[in-house]
Amino acid sequence: MPIMEWAIFAAYRAMQLAIDKAKSVGIACVVVGHSNHFGIAGYYSLMAVEKGMIGMCGTNARPAISPTWGVEQCWGQSFYYRYAYRLGVSMVCGSSDIHNTTG
Repeated sequence: MPIMEWAIFAAYRAMQLAIDKAKSVGIACVVVGHSNHFGIAGYYSLMAVEKGMIGMCGTNARPAISPTWGVEQCWGQSFYYRYAYRLGVSMVCGSSDIHNTTG
């Protein structure tokens, strides 16, 4: 199975797990390691909204950038996340693309 398909499965399962945990304790955070791009990020956020919760998910790119004065590449080129929540009868969705470069 290609890597992208594994990432999509892992992101879906992670959001399901976060929703289940948040139902029992009120808040949850689940992290998937060694996974870069995972498909349509907004889909996973909306999974939480459908259950009456605030949803947020993000991903990072593979390491391609060295920190300032660094030698080893350890940062991804950008961090991307999507969030969604209900405000009364309306739904609010947003996104951010944060670049970790200098200069």
